[in-house]
Amino acid sequence: MGIRAESGAAEVTYLSGEDIAEATEQARTADAVIVFAEEWRSEALDAQGLSLSDEQNLLIQAIAAQNQQTIVVLETGGPVTMPWLDAVAAVVAAWYPGSGGGEAIAGVLFGRVNPSGRLPITFPASEAQLPHPEQTDPESTTSLPGMPVKGGIIPVDYDVEGSDVGYRWFMRTQQTPLFPFGYGLSYTSFDYSDLNVTAEGSDINVTLTVTNSGQRTGADVLQIYLHPADQRHVSRLAAFQRVELQPAESRQVRLTLEPRVIACWDEDQSQWLIEQGRYQVLLGKNASETILSTHVDLPGRTFGYQV
Repeated sequence: MGIRAESGAAEVTYLSGEDIAEATEQARTADAVIVFAEEWRSEALDAQGLSLSDEQNLLIQAIAAQNQQTIVVLETGGPVTMPWLDAVAAVVAAWYPGSGGGEAIAGVLFGRVNPSGRLPITFPASEAQLPHPEQTDPESTTSLPGMPVKGGIIPVDYDVEGSDVGYRWFMRTQQTPLFPFGYGLSYTSFDYSDLNVTAEGSDINVTLTVTNSGQRTGADVLQIYLHPADQRHVSRLAAFQRVELQPAESRQVRLTLEPRVIACWDEDQSQWLIEQGRYQVLLGKNASETILSTHVDLPGRTFGYQV
């Protein structure tokens, strides 16, 4: 119903996708095709690997081969690999959108709503990029109280990545993910200037000017990362803020950074330690792409109760 209402198309046809031959035949003559791909998980039941089902991947590849205007909407609980990415026109990460998801997704697809979300996680290019790429036997079963769990229980430890989890693992290993943490697109564009930083005591404040340089009202999510100049650890997200702007509108934005994100645990003192020194302050479009940079000199300090 949402697609019919938003698209204004004379005809909208629905197919389940179970018959790939039928779906590709319909795709051949369609103006555009929207494929909804899903992955199911729940509390205490994670996905087995990062791939959609073989049937869904084959369906997307077959349809994209027949129609260049193929859009994939992912309704998943986490990242998935996309072997068909280069063959499709667009991908929307819709997650688990709920009962009003159809109307919300249609609003974005057909331009009534300008998307402004950013990925809260990294989408790896493959399982091999992960610090723990091994998987359990998908046919094995382990019982939790009152519930058998297919695929077994995977013990979780951080002996490989340490504190560099998520986007920081990809920075440390210099791997290029499929889509980085903080990634997102818009129907408008933004320009940035005048990045400045001041530090007074424990307060670190960043100001910058952001301008909507496109033709649509839209929102940007400013992301500020801190990185020690001596490279002793990778960049860490220290602040972010959503800013909505009209076309040609500019605004000076002020963000207060959280310095604790650059602290490391000092085993000798049994306290958190921010080391004295120079830190790069980076405005990132996402965790992998820096737009502007400056620096700040911070005094060293410790915090937290001693053990």
